[in-house]
Amino acid sequence: MFVGAIKKGISVEGYLKGGLLEPKTLYSRHAELVTEMHMRGYNHRSPLLAVDTSHLSCGKINTVHNIADLRKRCQQCAKRIDRHEAG
Repeated sequence: MFVGAIKKGISVEGYLKGGLLEPKTLYSRHAELVTEMHMRGYNHRSPLLAVDTSHLSCGKINTVHNIADLRKRCQQCAKRIDRHEAG
């Protein structure tokens, strides 16, 4: 989503300010997600195209916000997070 928006010239400033995007780790985060998808038995069909992010502010991922958002969006993820935090 981010790469498509950046390529189209759509602002991602809200994601940067909201702690949801860190351009310098965009590719490594994608690779981590692909690994996780494979572990869960999903097929990966969205190769990450090259995009210039040099014009973007650096951004910083807010993991607390991201985990809270993931808990709200995915009941299975919330259970996995709870199990991980418990032990």
